[in-house]
Amino acid sequence: MNEFKIMDAIVECYPDGIMLVSDRGVILKENKLAQKLRAAIAPDHTAQPQVPEQIWSICQLLISDRPESSSLNIILEDRINLSDTNAIRIRVRWFESVVSGACLMVTLEDEMQSARNRVMSEKQRYGLTPREAEVWLLRQVNYTYKRIAETLHITVDTVKKHIKSINAKRQAFLWSQESYTA
Repeated sequence: MNEFKIMDAIVECYPDGIMLVSDRGVILKENKLAQKLRAAIAPDHTAQPQVPEQIWSICQLLISDRPESSSLNIILEDRINLSDTNAIRIRVRWFESVVSGACLMVTLEDEMQSARNRVMSEKQRYGLTPREAEVWLLRQVNYTYKRIAETLHITVDTVKKHIKSINAKRQAFLWSQESYTA
């Protein structure tokens, strides 16, 4: 397996969408998740792959601010709200490609999916019940107590009880970790 196939496999299994974009706005490479998120951002442009305007405007900022010294360490970030419950976090940075030279690497993070992954891990780490995990997920994506209650068909007091229990379990875990390191 050559280096390019290995790199393609790594990019494809990355948990975020990855897009390599030229300084002229041409998509050089993208993984399947980037294609999916790009289609969610700009559904009208799915037939012909192009960088959605919301992403391209961030890319242009990085291109216009690129000093002659070619600092590759600058990362610009933004957020696109897809709905009132989900958003995509965008990070753009310069990337030195062996094949195409300097290009922009755009990382697209589905915030809801990231929250699900985080809560799945925390459910096991803190010993959360399935219902606590549901409440915690909605809290992680900034639902209010009232909205969590409405979504899960429970009372606000029940939401508060679950949050209190989650925080107690998290605190107990942290205390147990401190006793191991002390």
